[in-house]
This record gives sequence, C-alpha cells and structure tokens, in this order.
Amino acid sequence: MIIDDTAVVSKGASVGEFCNIGPFVAIRAGAVIGEHTKIEAHCLIEGGVQVGEHCVVEAQSVLRKGVALRDHVRWGSGARAVLGEGTEIRVCEGALVGTSAILIAQSGSLIIGKEAIVEPGAVVTENVPPGVTVSRPGEVLTETEA
Repeated sequence: MIIDDTAVVSKGASVGEFCNIGPFVAIRAGAVIGEHTKIEAHCLIEGGVQVGEHCVVEAQSVLRKGVALRDHVRWGSGARAVLGEGTEIRVCEGALVGTSAILIAQSGSLIIGKEAIVEPGAVVTENVPPGVTVSRPGEVLTETEA
C-alpha cells in the first residue's frame, strides 16, 4: 500500500491492500476502499462511502456519504455526486463516470448500470441501464451488450 505523506486516512477508515492514495487526499472514518484501488490527488472520501476493488478515483473528486462504487469503476476528475436526503448513488461494475459529470439522486437510488459510460460533463438524473453511454440528460448515444 502506498499512502502519500500528505494524505490523511482517519482512524476507522478501511483501506485495502495494494492501494495507492495520492497527495492531499482525505479519507474519513467509516469509508471503505477496496484492494488495488487508486485515489488520486486532492480527493475527499467521506465516511459511509464504499469504493470497490480495482477502482480509480481521479483528482479533485469528492465522494459523499451515500455513494457506492462497485469493482473496476473509474470516477473522473471533478465528477460530482449530488444526493438528496435519504438518497444513494450506486455505480455498478466496470462503469465509467467522466470528468466533471454530475450525478443527481433526487429520491431513492440512482443507479449507473454495469459497464455504462457517463460522458464528461453529462448530467444524470435517472438510472442508466447496463452497457449504455449517456452524453446529455436522457440522451442514449450507444448501447452495447452487457
């Protein structure tokens, strides 16, 4: 495990083996980071966040309580999760959330399906089915076999 000297991993946070935690990262108590995951510079991972194995959370990202990234997810630089009270956002296995994308959970759960792609700058307010690429709200660009 590599944890930069400037990173802060709170007591009560769980970081798996073989992780790479970059400079100026803060991981709060109650966060769970899976094995072989990379958290790049200037990220905040709040308590209650779950990040799976073999994930990448790119620089300047904030993951708030209620966000769960399954295995092999890539979360783009500056992507944001906006959660209403009592909501959650789940990003399923192999999905990609692009740079500066915004995921908004207005009620219940917002789910980004397995191997779905949310392109950079997209705003998502509804579930994204597995294998689908989304560019703008509600616009499906392509569907692949999931």
